[in-house]
Amino acid sequence: MDQVIDFPDQAKSKRRRGWFKTNGLTLLFLILLFTLIYQLLSGVYQLFIYNRRLGEVEALLQEKKLFLEELEARLQTPDPTPALEIDQD
Repeated sequence: MDQVIDFPDQAKSKRRRGWFKTNGLTLLFLILLFTLIYQLLSGVYQLFIYNRRLGEVEALLQEKKLFLEELEARLQTPDPTPALEIDQD
């Protein structure tokens, strides 16, 4: 009456359920971790690209500003060759 009856198949299935449950949570956390890492790396990459483009645009803007200043300086100085007047009859 005091004998212990062992059902090895039942014990294995309980262990498997626990193993799948633990691995399921671990898998979920790994997916969340990889998603977070991906988001961080893509954000850093986008920031790098944005800063590079910003530098290019600032250089272009500076070049255009110098070009405009040169044109304004040309307009301020009197032209040494007089303009020819055309008489229309």
